[in-house]
Amino acid sequence: MAIATESCTSRMQFHVPMDVSGQTFIRKVKSHNQSEAPSIDWLGVFILTCATFSELLESDKQQRLRAHALHELGNLHYHSGNTSRAAFTCWSHALDAALGISDCLGSWSDAVARAAGKEASGDASSVLLRLGGVRGCLLAAVLASKIAQFILTADFAVRIRCSVLSSMLFKAIFRASLPHPKADVDYARYEVDGGQGSPVPGVEPLTPSPTPSGGSLDVGTIVSCLSFLARHLHRAGLLLPVLPLLALYQHLVCSICRDVQRSVEGRLLKVNVLTDLALFGDASREMCTVLLGEKLPLPVFPGFRATDSKPAAAAAAVVV
Repeated sequence: MAIATESCTSRMQFHVPMDVSGQTFIRKVKSHNQSEAPSIDWLGVFILTCATFSELLESDKQQRLRAHALHELGNLHYHSGNTSRAAFTCWSHALDAALGISDCLGSWSDAVARAAGKEASGDASSVLLRLGGVRGCLLAAVLASKIAQFILTADFAVRIRCSVLSSMLFKAIFRASLPHPKADVDYARYEVDGGQGSPVPGVEPLTPSPTPSGGSLDVGTIVSCLSFLARHLHRAGLLLPVLPLLALYQHLVCSICRDVQRSVEGRLLKVNVLTDLALFGDASREMCTVLLGEKLPLPVFPGFRATDSKPAAAAAAVVV
C-alpha cells in the first residue's frame, strides 16, 4: 500500500502544461507584455541630461553632434506634449547647427542668395550642400519637415516656406553625385539605380534603424518626411519640386524598405503630379507600370518581382 501511495504521489508531481486558452494564462501574458511608461520625474531627468550634453557639445564646437542631440531632445519634448515651445526651439537650433546659419528658418533664403552670388553655378541646393554636407543636409531636411508638419500648422505661408527649404535640402543630396539630373523636370522619367546602396556612391547616410553614433538617420523617419512634403507641396500647387522628392522616396521604399504598398502609393502620387504638369505621356507610362505590377520590390531579396513581358510590351506600344 505504501509503495502504491508513493507511486501515485510521484505521478502527481509531473508538470502539466498550462491551458493557453484559460484566463489565467492570458492575464499572465498581458502582464508580461505590458511595460510601464517612464514616470514624469525620469523623463525630466533624461531631458535635462540631453540638454546638458548639447551644451557640452556646443562648448566643444561639435556642431554636427550637437544638431543630432538637439534633434533627439526635440523629439522627447514633442512626445511629452511640449509642442509649441520646447520642441520648436530644439529643432530650430538643431537646424541652425546643421547648416551653420543663424536663425535658419527666417534667413536661409538671404544666406543662400549671398552664397550663390559668389559661385559660378550657384543654385540653392548646391549652396546648401556646400554649407551642410550630405549628412548635414539630410538632417536639416528632416528637421525642417518636422517643423512644417508638426509646429507651423497655423501660418500657411510660413509652412510652405519651411517645406520648400526641406525639399531643397533633400534635393541637395542628388547634387553630391554627377549621374543625377539637375533640373526638376528631368526627374519625371528618372529613377535612382536600385542596385546602389545610397544615392551618393561611397556615402552611407542611411540605416534601417537609428544608430547611436549620430552619423545616420532612421529610414522610416526620412520616408515619412518625404511623403508629407510631396503631398503638401502637391496640394499647394508647387509641382516641379515634388519630382526629386518622389525619386528619392521611391529609391528608399524599394531598395531599403522593400515596401510594396508605399512603392505603389508613391507611383500613384507621381501620376497625379505628372498629370497636373500636363506631362501626359510620362503619366501614362507611370500608370502602366503600376497596372502591370512592374518594378515592385521583392520583400526579402534584392531586385523586382518578375512580370509577364507580353502585356508590358503591348502597354508600352500603346503609350508610345
